[in-house]
Amino acid sequence: MNKQYEQLIKDLKECDEMQTTLKTTYDFDNYWLRRFFRLYLDGSYTNYYDYKNNCERLKDCNGNVKKLRAFIVPKFIEFIKAEFSELSEYKIRKAIKQAFNYSKNNTTQLELFNTHLITDALELIADCEI
Repeated sequence: MNKQYEQLIKDLKECDEMQTTLKTTYDFDNYWLRRFFRLYLDGSYTNYYDYKNNCERLKDCNGNVKKLRAFIVPKFIEFIKAEFSELSEYKIRKAIKQAFNYSKNNTTQLELFNTHLITDALELIADCEI
């Protein structure tokens, strides 16, 4: 198995464990996947124009959870692709589902994680200057 794939699963499982056990909110809020995803959204990986575009897209969602999720999930996949460049989108999605024990009958953990990512994104637009 690919080393990047194994590392991604390990990191995602650790993140899931943190959100499940809530060791401390500080640890989970600052886990590298969430912290670096916020940096990805704020344009630190790319440029200021991506930051502005992300702010505009998030504001256009007007708090609609379905629209927010539809924006955040692909952005998170893009972020993971930036970090684990050898992995295809299929492998990334597979790793996420595996790490969060996702199935049609068990969506709770992954949806909880998505909610945290959305919250992180909404905190970003609170500081946007568009």
